[in-house]
Amino acid sequence: MNERIKEIREVLKLSQEEFGKRIGITRAAISNIEKGIRNPSEQTIKFICKEYKINQNWLKSGIGEMFSNDQDIFLDDLTELNSLGERIKKLRIVLSLSQREFGERIGISKTSVSRLEKNERNPSEQTIKSICREFNINYAWLKDGIGDMFLNTSKDLFDQLANKYNLNEFDIKVIKRYVNFSKEQRHLIKDIFINEKDD
Repeated sequence: MNERIKEIREVLKLSQEEFGKRIGITRAAISNIEKGIRNPSEQTIKFICKEYKINQNWLKSGIGEMFSNDQDIFLDDLTELNSLGERIKKLRIVLSLSQREFGERIGISKTSVSRLEKNERNPSEQTIKSICREFNINYAWLKDGIGDMFLNTSKDLFDQLANKYNLNEFDIKVIKRYVNFSKEQRHLIKDIFINEKDD
């Protein structure tokens, strides 16, 4: 399957970054999938088939045609992400977070996340902004489905930090790891440093 994913990307003449961006995963993740280092999740397979109109049977087994000719399969897909709730759900799945973990990062309960995803309630403007800030999400995509899911500012920001403070690749990796921790995890790390300082 990994080779077929690479074949799709090459047929579509997309870079790994472009291909990944449209299904909400990173260039590195696409590279690892294509090299066979990791296998795509069921959700990733589903996103690939939806976004690029790929025959899921072909993608999984190599049987049949690459592209799906049955437009009816995708009628629901055309509207699936039309709701804000669906976009929140897609984002959470792409980030591999449970509803509880997602909610903790933006200060709302698991139940609230579930209700948002089911469109049983609309998120407040504050919640939308919290999601965008916490996960580096494009506000226009989250609010109206316009543009790419993720903002491209993080790479530029890390490049600026590296230049300003003469950081090497390992330093940047440590910083990226730290900022992706939850608030609780960051608090624990701070406590460790404070305790070492006191010793």
